[in-house]
Amino acid sequence: MLNKESDEVVIHELDTKFGMRTTIGYAKVYDEASFAKDVEQEYMLERNKIDIEKDGDLSAEEV
Repeated sequence: MLNKESDEVVIHELDTKFGMRTTIGYAKVYDEASFAKDVEQEYMLERNKIDIEKDGDLSAEEV
C-alpha cells in the first residue's frame, strides 16, 4: 500500500486469532534502508532478512 521495498519495512509482530481470517500486526516503514540500521536492533534486522554488510550498507535478502 505504501509502495516501499522490502528492506525499508521492518515487521515487529503479526497476530492471527484462532478461527479468524484477519491478521493484525505492527510494522515500521522507513524512508531509506539505512535508517532502519540506525534505529532497529540487530536481531530484528536479521528476522526481517535485512543484511548488514561490513561497509555499513544494507541490502535485503531475496526469499
